[in-house]
Amino acid sequence: KLAKAQKDKKKRAYYKELCEKIFAGNKAQYCQFDFDNNNENTGWFIYDDIMWWTISLARAYELFGVDEYLKLSEESFSRVWYGSKKVGDTGSYDEENGGMFWQWQPIHNPKPNRPG
Repeated sequence: KLAKAQKDKKKRAYYKELCEKIFAGNKAQYCQFDFDNNNENTGWFIYDDIMWWTISLARAYELFGVDEYLKLSEESFSRVWYGSKKVGDTGSYDEENGGMFWQWQPIHNPKPNRPG
């Protein structure tokens, strides 16, 4: 049992370090996880991407207990559900048709040469 416990401890440490590296790299890439930054190159422009991070951060918190993961998971969910005054959207829930919007409207920085 002791050998298995040591192996599990090493495995857990490996995955915690891997998680920290992934988190740090993506935090740098995505404007420090500022979910109100809607720059299409470095920020957020669809609810879907934010929700994947909500799930990932919540799971990382469950596994490793890092408070920052929980804080960002809650902030990201709140951003999607309630919207952002800074960005000008009112959240993802579609009261008329049910379900959730994939992205907020209007997109202020449309990509050139795209229909619509």
